[in-house]
Amino acid sequence: MGFMLRDWLDLSLNHSVPSSLLILSRAFTVSGKVRPEEAVQATLSSLPDEVVDTVGITALPSEDSVSERRRKLEYLEMQEELIKEEEEKEEEEQAKIKETVVSQEDLALKEMTIPTAREAQEQARARAVEKQEQLCELSRALAVLASASSVSREREEFLRLVNKEIELYNSMVEKEGTDGEKEAMEAYRAARDESDHAAKVAVGDEVSSALIDRVDAMLQNLEKEIDDVDAKIGDRWRLLDRDLSAQGIACSIAGCSCTWSSDSSPLEEMEKSSIFHVLFVLGVVVK
Repeated sequence: MGFMLRDWLDLSLNHSVPSSLLILSRAFTVSGKVRPEEAVQATLSSLPDEVVDTVGITALPSEDSVSERRRKLEYLEMQEELIKEEEEKEEEEQAKIKETVVSQEDLALKEMTIPTAREAQEQARARAVEKQEQLCELSRALAVLASASSVSREREEFLRLVNKEIELYNSMVEKEGTDGEKEAMEAYRAARDESDHAAKVAVGDEVSSALIDRVDAMLQNLEKEIDDVDAKIGDRWRLLDRDLSAQGIACSIAGCSCTWSSDSSPLEEMEKSSIFHVLFVLGVVVK
């Protein structure tokens, strides 16, 4: 231990070796077989050049103040260059980091934009389909409106048939109790049978078949078409008068049947059943 301490002091005092180098080189552990100068040289050669230059400039004594200042100035310039290099490296690293962040943001934005564009296309397609459906509904409404005239013709045919039956019944009622009662009953039955027979067997007659088709279609679709026209077209279009086809007939029948009483005769009962049979055939319900 004493020998190591003497080597330490010799290197520090006699050879002007800085204490920092002695600590770094761990010269106090060198055995006596190696010269101290060689140990220090080997240690210095293993150290980085920057460390050696820094220690030599800051710790070694100089011959005069001018050379010492020059050495320190060179050292400061070297440190400044090192600082600049470090700053440039740091700026490059920051730039790389920013580029990475920007690229990631662009990628995320692109990933977000693609679904957004797809959703916009789907919404536009849905709006186009909805508009097309609205146009189809409008076309159907216009078609219903265009067919309103044919519905009116069917209604007129229907009213004509009902009025014909009512006239026959009134004529029969007027002749009730007279000599022409039997003839009126026979005429009424013959007219009804003729109407039923014409509706069933007159297929070859174009006018009769067209009338039957209109009446059948009217019985099935008249109320539905009138409601559709009223709901879709409104007051701005030509409305189908549903009251005329139902309530008017009901009022006419009510006027004819107001004289019936609870003690009706068999003839009146037969007449009543005949009238309701006609109404049932024509599809009219009187309340």
